[in-house]
Amino acid sequence: MKRLLALAILISAPAFAQDKALHFGAGAAIASAVTLATKNPSYGFTAGCAAGVLKEAYDARHPKTHTVSGKDLAITCLGAGLGAGATRWYIHRANGTTTV
Repeated sequence: MKRLLALAILISAPAFAQDKALHFGAGAAIASAVTLATKNPSYGFTAGCAAGVLKEAYDARHPKTHTVSGKDLAITCLGAGLGAGATRWYIHRANGTTTV
């Protein structure tokens, strides 16, 4: 029984990791795009996290095929923070500004 459980975990681990990577990437991409458009990383971070909240709200409305996860929301917001911060750094660097 322990071996069967271990096998099930190993088989599902790549799907779990891929799901988290997609959440992280979506948050980062949305935050970067909004930060570039507005030049305001706070807006970018907020937009990335809002996308995560909307996705979890969608999941809540479709419980047969989707699962609500606070971890997914946290990973999406983590990606949003990194995307907004990196884009802020890029904007300052492109403008020749040394303070970030």
